[in-house]
Amino acid sequence: MEEEIKRGVLTVIHWIVVGFIVQILVFGIGRVALFAFSGGRFGKDDWTAAHQNWTYFTGFAVIALVWTLIALYNNGLLW
Repeated sequence: MEEEIKRGVLTVIHWIVVGFIVQILVFGIGRVALFAFSGGRFGKDDWTAAHQNWTYFTGFAVIALVWTLIALYNNGLLW
């Protein structure tokens, strides 16, 4: 019983930490990508705070694109 409680608590802590790190990583990558794509204009208006979902989506899309390009390159399908 005690072992199951410890395992449950550690699992919850693990998911919180992993979720927090992934959230920060995806949001940061999305913010940097949008900043680069906009020529340095992103982050200087109210749109940034109002549309955080687009920032997360962009971060996820950049990670997926890079992952896909690496997979294609490693399999000899690219270049």
